[in-house]
Amino acid sequence: MNRRRGISLIEMIVVIGASSIILLVGAGMLHTLMRSERVATESLVHATNHARLAAQFRDDIHAATTVSIQGEPGADDVLQITNPNAAEILYSQQGRLLVRRETEATHPPRHEQFRLPVDVRIRFAINDSGPHKIADLSWNFVDDDSMTSAERATRPPLNPLKIEAIIGKDHRFQEATP
Repeated sequence: MNRRRGISLIEMIVVIGASSIILLVGAGMLHTLMRSERVATESLVHATNHARLAAQFRDDIHAATTVSIQGEPGADDVLQITNPNAAEILYSQQGRLLVRRETEATHPPRHEQFRLPVDVRIRFAINDSGPHKIADLSWNFVDDDSMTSAERATRPPLNPLKIEAIIGKDHRFQEATP
């Protein structure tokens, strides 16, 4: 009886080939999962940032006594808010940041920054055509010709945003109370 010890070269090549195919498929799946995790994390960060911005903007507008838009045509808008405590709040876009500055006579100035997605342009508007005077903050994506299609594809999927608030909502019943 002829007993064989060991493996042949053909068997070894087949096992190495099958192992390499399994490793390549696994590496591709790992890369796809890591990219999906990165996009999901960026989307979560943007959603949290949007919620924080919306809450702060609405609080400022609801407490406002006056709201005005400052800026030159074609330049970035600056929203100026004054509240009953004589505090002045300014919202302005600086690159990829929306900056909120609050100055009050009795307190040191406060600065808050909200990170914006790539290629976003902030616009402010005041609508007084209805029963209430409404301020809104909106953004849209600006088409940048310098961006490649690969850079646009890696941008997280975000929709245009619009935050509306009634100006002076916190004060609307003060005149009616004795």
